[in-house]
Formats: sequence, C-alpha cells, structure tokens
Amino acid sequence: MDQKLIELVEESQEHLAANDISRAHYKCLATIAAESLEVSDVKLASDLNYYRGGWPNEDTPPLTETIGRKFASAIRMLAWGGDPEVYQAFLAEFKKHGITITVDEVVGTNALSERALEKIAAKMERYGSNADVEMALEKAGGVAASELARHVIKSCNRLQKEICENADAVKIEKGDLAEAAGIPRANLILAARTKRRLDRIEDESRRKELSETLVEQANTRLEIVEGVIE
Repeated sequence: MDQKLIELVEESQEHLAANDISRAHYKCLATIAAESLEVSDVKLASDLNYYRGGWPNEDTPPLTETIGRKFASAIRMLAWGGDPEVYQAFLAEFKKHGITITVDEVVGTNALSERALEKIAAKMERYGSNADVEMALEKAGGVAASELARHVIKSCNRLQKEICENADAVKIEKGDLAEAAGIPRANLILAARTKRRLDRIEDESRRKELSETLVEQANTRLEIVEGVIE
C-alpha cells in the first residue's frame, strides 16, 4: 500500500468529520423549516440560492436557470398533453402553498433539425424501429403542440412501464434466486449491469479493453480499502 496514499487518507479524515458535523446541523435547520415553514425540500432551495454559476466549470449556468428550465418544460408538457386529472392535482398542490401556475398555449410544433433526425435514425438503426417514435416523427412540425405532447407522454409512459418491469425482474426476481443460492443480491446486480455495459460495445477490442479496465478498477478499490482499514 502506497504510504503517501495512507497519509492523504488520514489527513482527509478531519475534513470528512467536519462535514459530518455540518450535515447534522444542516438537517437540524431542514427540520426547523419543515415544521415551522412547511418547506419539505430545504436543500433544493438552499442549492438554488448557493450555486449561482461558474462551478464546477466556468461556463456552468446558475442552478436557477438549469432547474427552472427543466421544471418549466415539464410543467408545460404536462399542461399540453398529460392526464387532465393529474395536471389539476399538480396545480392544486402548488395552490396549497400559495403559488399559481399558468401555461400559455402554443398552437404549432417545430420541425426537427437535421442533427436530431440523425440521432434518432442512429438509435432506430441500432435498437430497431418503434411505431410510437415513427408516429411522433410524423406529427413533429405538423400538428398542434397538445396533440404531439399527448402522444409523447403516453408513449413514454408505456416505455417507462417496460423499464420498471425489466428492472424489477433483475433486482427482485433474479435477486431472490441469487440470494437463495447464497449470492448477495448486490453482487448479481453489479455483475449483470457490468456485463450489459460491455455488451453494448460493438467493437471487440474496445470491449476487451474496457473489461480489463473495470476488473482492474474493482481490484484497485478493494486493495485501497483493505490497505486503509489495516
């Protein structure tokens, strides 16, 4: 075990211990806000106020811009094409906190750029065609925003259901079988995901190189942990 690494690990403990204290006080303040102000996500509010751009990179925008854009886009999409009952329940939740949201209706949709079409074509070529994607391509640029939004949300919901079912099949069904055979569930999940990550690589030499790198990284992490604990 490298002596310098051991020294740096030891020196890092002071900072990590200080962070334990800071996090504990942070949680105390969050508890106060939750009870006294009825604010459930103090961290998000704090982060929005703290990260004002320039970190971790110089060109990193303020968190208010990043989160605001994502949130506004999701609300707009839900307003145009989501289940009306879900959307109204969402608005009602904001109303409870004294916030009113309105979304402007946009009549048309934009045609896709060449770059977007190329990205979609590449994925369809690799993973196969999909009727919902094909229909969305036909609608983009030629129908009302609400019509395309409804189609995209319903299609994504169907895909999300498949994603959840397949994830549960690995984590729960295969995980139960693994534990019954004396294999930790976490080991099965890590091994299965690693194999899938490798199988995605079509170039054999790159796949072999990454496989060796992953094994080396795992062994290195194990050696470091064992060395520090000793």
